[in-house]
Amino acid sequence: MSKRIPLFPLELVLFPGTTLPLHIFEDRYKEMIGECLREHRPFGIIQSQKKGIAAIGCSAEVVSVINRYEDGKLDILTEGQSRFRVIDTDTSRAFIQGDVEFFDDDPGLASNEDRTHALASHFELVHLYGSEDDIFPNIPPDSRISFLLAAMLPVDLQFKQAVLELRSEPDRVRLLNEYYDAVLPKMRHIEAAKKTAPGNGHVM
Repeated sequence: MSKRIPLFPLELVLFPGTTLPLHIFEDRYKEMIGECLREHRPFGIIQSQKKGIAAIGCSAEVVSVINRYEDGKLDILTEGQSRFRVIDTDTSRAFIQGDVEFFDDDPGLASNEDRTHALASHFELVHLYGSEDDIFPNIPPDSRISFLLAAMLPVDLQFKQAVLELRSEPDRVRLLNEYYDAVLPKMRHIEAAKKTAPGNGHVM
């Protein structure tokens, strides 16, 4: 059965279990978020595209209101909840509403080998980009890591949308590993070149 929820088109992809801070400044979205807060309702974040909106999005719950401004603007922290498919849209209000069907994954988790490869590759990639943050604090062994990893990757929205739409954790982890296997050799080469560059010149 479908359910009607407010939709918030943005040029980003939200994943289940990941957090997203938002600054709400447009009147229509101040109205929308105000209703969601009063009624304890989720809203849907969906990728804005040139020809409209994506077919698949992710519901968001307001975890906390960080700041309230005198003019009604808000800073909020949201968390991704469940994925949905848009069946129909309603534009009769200031903000878009959607009739959506929620869905979850097919049964099954990624193999230990694929999972370990993805985590190790992601750690190396983040290290090569220069970050020292602890990006894997206490990840349960039976959790879905693909959404967490994809949310942190500096990739285009089409790739992230493809990860969001896959209904299989093993397929998502394999897709991520294909990305790591393609990118890491290039990053290693760049890092090696940086280390050898100072020795290539002559001291005057």
